[in-house]
Amino acid sequence: MSYFIWTKELDVKVEKMNAQHKILIDLMGELFQLTSLRESKQRTLQKLNQLASFTRKHFREEELYMDAINFKGRDTHKIIHQHLLDELDVHVEGFKNHHQLLSNEFFFFLRHWLTVHIKHIDVKYGIASEQLVIARAV
Repeated sequence: MSYFIWTKELDVKVEKMNAQHKILIDLMGELFQLTSLRESKQRTLQKLNQLASFTRKHFREEELYMDAINFKGRDTHKIIHQHLLDELDVHVEGFKNHHQLLSNEFFFFLRHWLTVHIKHIDVKYGIASEQLVIARAV
């Protein structure tokens, strides 16, 4: 069974962002599997760093997209991104410096963050994007 699965409920109506959300979900699943199998700290850290790096890339591209469509909520969205990155960094540093395994708290944070963020925050730029397409067609 997968750690987390992308479903239509997570569709933000922007294909590029949906594709990146799917990659984030896959990376989270791979990380969960490594932890479940008690893989080496080095291997787990590599995957954790890959997740953190891709998350930063995704947030940058999402912010550029919001700028491109002149999304009114982009400033608040960028602040939320920074808070999520700060919390992710705390978990990454804690693992690097203290832990052999990633905690259940960490995986709860990942699942909760992605689900809530996509369904309640990202969906707003998707709606704005759809409205922009409709307005341009008229």
